[in-house]
Amino acid sequence: MKIHIKVTRSVNEEKYMRKCASAAECDKPICKEAGEDKCEVHCCTSDNCNKSSEKTVNGTTIFMCAVLAFLIKFIA
Repeated sequence: MKIHIKVTRSVNEEKYMRKCASAAECDKPICKEAGEDKCEVHCCTSDNCNKSSEKTVNGTTIFMCAVLAFLIKFIA
């Protein structure tokens, strides 16, 4: 299940969520029951169908790059 919620009542706020869900959750998602301003729900049944297409970098990789950059600057 992929959900995109946009709330514009008091503040402009957008939320994105990906999770495994039952067929019942796909038929009646909570955001539609709550009456959110915009609630887009996409359900699928194959493996990894709700994975993100964006590539992300984890914190460890960023930390290691920073340490490496420091060491290169320190040695040079």
